[in-house]
This record gives sequence, C-alpha cells and structure tokens, in this order.
Amino acid sequence: MPGTFGDSLKAIFNIPGIAPIFQNYNSSGFQSAMAIGLSRTAPNDKSPDIPNSQRGFLVMRGAGTRANQFYYDGLPLVYPFHADGITSVLNNNTIRSLEVYSGTYSARYGFATGGVIAVEGFKKKNDSVVLNLNTFLVDGYVFKNITKNLNVSVSGRKYYPNYILGRIPDLVPNQTFVSDYSDYQFRINWVIDNHNSLTVSSFGTKDYRHPFSTNKQYEPKKNTMETLNDSLIVDRNFRTDGIQYIWKPFEYVSNTMNISRSYFQERIQNSTYFTDTSKGVLSAAFNGLQKANTLGNDFSEDLRYFEDVMEFNLFKKILKLKAGGQYRETVSSFKGKVIYINENPEMLKITQFILSDPNTNAVMEGDRMVRRQLGYFSEMKLDYKGNVLSFGARRDYYDLSQEWKTSPRLMFAKEIDFTKTTFFGGTGKFFQAPPDVSYISKKIGNPNLKMEESQHSNIGIEQKFYLVILLNWKVTKIRLII
Repeated sequence: MPGTFGDSLKAIFNIPGIAPIFQNYNSSGFQSAMAIGLSRTAPNDKSPDIPNSQRGFLVMRGAGTRANQFYYDGLPLVYPFHADGITSVLNNNTIRSLEVYSGTYSARYGFATGGVIAVEGFKKKNDSVVLNLNTFLVDGYVFKNITKNLNVSVSGRKYYPNYILGRIPDLVPNQTFVSDYSDYQFRINWVIDNHNSLTVSSFGTKDYRHPFSTNKQYEPKKNTMETLNDSLIVDRNFRTDGIQYIWKPFEYVSNTMNISRSYFQERIQNSTYFTDTSKGVLSAAFNGLQKANTLGNDFSEDLRYFEDVMEFNLFKKILKLKAGGQYRETVSSFKGKVIYINENPEMLKITQFILSDPNTNAVMEGDRMVRRQLGYFSEMKLDYKGNVLSFGARRDYYDLSQEWKTSPRLMFAKEIDFTKTTFFGGTGKFFQAPPDVSYISKKIGNPNLKMEESQHSNIGIEQKFYLVILLNWKVTKIRLII
C-alpha cells in the first residue's frame, strides 16, 4: 500500500479520517505542569495549561488522540509506533491481518471513545527466516515449527543512525535530532489437543530521540551547550507479557482468555536558559544564553489486563452469541528531580523562583495513582445470505468516579457478494476513563473526573481490499473497515 514503506500497521494512516501525530511532547501533561523556561508554561504562570487531550499516536474521526485502543492478538498494545512516526513497533512479518474500527463496533471493545485497531499475528505458517539490512536499520524474523502442534517465532529490529552519522560528523548539522530505537516480538504457540491451545507472547521496545552532537575530539566547544528544546528529546521503553488460552469444548463453542501485563516508562527533562547580565551587556552578548537549570521527571505506568470471552455459533453460524468481560488495573506514578543547577548567583535566583511555583513543586514531590476499570458485554449477531444484524450492550465501571455506564450498540449490513461491497450502518455509545495520571493525580490533576462519553452513528459503504505481496512466498492480507 502506498506510503507504508512495507509497514503493514501504517496502512491505517491511509484511511480517510485518520491522521498521525508526531510526538514532540511526551504522552502526559507533565511538561506543561512544570513551570520552567521554554516550556509551554511561563515561570510566572500559577495555573499551567494542562490540556484535556495530550499527544497520542493518531486522531481518528475527530476523537481525542488518547481515545483509541490498540490490540495485538487480544493483548493491549500500549505503544504502537516509534517516536519518529516512521515505523510501528511490530515487525511486518509478524502481522497476519489487521482490522480498523472507526465507526460503531462490537460491544466487546470498550475503554475508548474513538476507534479500535486490532492486529492479528501468525499462529500457523511454514518455517521462514527473513533478514533485512540497510544503511540505518537491520531487522530479522524467524518462524520455526518445532512439532506439528508447537511453533516459535522471534523477531527484532535495530535502528542505528547515530552510529552511521558519527562517522561523518562534519556533514551533519549540530543539534539535529535523530532517533535510535529497537524492538522485539517473541511468541510460543502450542495446540495442546483438539480442544485446547495456548499462546505465550512478549513484545516491547526502547525508544530514544536526541540531538546529534559531533564527536568531541573534533570540535569539543560545540558540545558545551545542549539543545534548547528538551521537549523533543524522547527516552521511553515498554514491554508486554501475556498469555492467551483458547478452549473449544465443542465445534461451535469457544472460550478465549487473555491475561497480560504492560509496563511503560518515560524519562523527560526541561532546561531553562537565560542571559547573565550581572557582568555587563557586552559580556552577556559574548557569552550568550546560559543554562540555569535542568529539571526532569520519571514517569511509569503498569497495566494489568484480563479478558474472558465466550462465543456460541448456532444454526450453521447463522446466529452468533458472544458474551464476556474485561478488567483493567493501571498503576501510574511520577517523580520530579533536579538534574542540573547553575551555581551562578543570578541563575540560582531564577531556579529558586521556578521551584517556588506550586505546580512545579507538586511535580517534584511526585504522586502515585491506581485506577481500575471493569467492563462486561453481551451481543447477538444474525448473518443470513449477506444480511447482517448485530445488537448488544456493554456496562463499564470506573472506580475513581464510582460510575456505571451502559453502552448500547446496534449495527446492520447488506453485502453484495459479487462485488464484495457492503452497505452498513450503526449507532452506539462509548465511554472512556481519563487516560493519563496527569488528569487524575491529586497533586496536579483532578481525581474526581468522570468518564468521557461519545456517540457514534454512521452509515456508509465498506469495500474489502486484499493486498497480496509475493515476497519470499509470503502473503499478507490487510482488511480495512472504514
């Protein structure tokens, strides 16, 4: 697909109504809460601007950038794209198919007022080994069938422009921002017998984006000043470990259980620069800007997730009944720190003034919040000769606001088999709890915030596209649902 550069997950950016977000700022509101120079909040502002929607990964149909959910084989994918916005965190060879829901969708999916992107990986395929190598990146993928019912897949990627650019420092402008990231995916799939199967998965990434500095041995003086825009620096890592167990007691009955834990860490910093005029105007002009201080913040988020879904297919799959529920527990924390202080008396006054700001002081003290969400659903789907009718309901609970919300969902479709065209429509309600600790923190937010609500009503046409790529006998299918 054009514009994806061989990255299947990036196909979603070609769908009308979806726009990517380049992450200049981190995913929380801390940088606007810390009252320091050259940030979005001036030092003399006592009420820093903490927006309701922070930068996420994409905008879908006008919803907030943090209003969407990503899943990889039923497990939450909390960090789907690297900070450069060029590549996803999943190796392209691991993706079997993906589905994008941006209108009204199944009552199974909650915790989102925007859309849902569900990625499915390979559980069965022939043995394969793929290795890609170019100037700035190397990635590899291995799929091995140990036995008829047991297989293992491993993939990894390393993006290393800093190593290459370090060999040609004179050709790269100083302070040019470059990305340096790596990711991995690991899976074991075991079909125990005709009724039971087990999949163990682990995937994660490390992301860095920093200003390129020429080698100190060539021009040491150019490295005495760091970048003036620390908010562009990225230092993140995440990891998800999960288990999926599928039980099929009968041909038309199945139960899927997903258990996972996702851990995300981010380290940010902001520096304040001022001109020192204590020694006169000429001295200030000659020395230029001087760093007064650098303040940092360590942020972490630990997501524990459980899902159980039972499905019944009756009357030769004409009638499908589905019911289940999910539990999400998120432990978030942040803690500010002083990384650097200029001992110059004039600069110390500035630093003391900044640290006296109540919002900056609150971030420096730190906070830890635990929030829990519970959801359960049931739905029925009739599918007969291309005529589809699906209706269901979902109940969601958010512990901090102690709210129970009901989300009715209704969808219908008429498929023309010859052209693979479907006329469809639907309506439903969707709810989402505040997505970030900066919203609900007792120190810098409001723990009494209630769930966000959205109403999706749509009518349109679905056209199925099949993209077949013949590369080392590999076939990739991408299904886009608009």
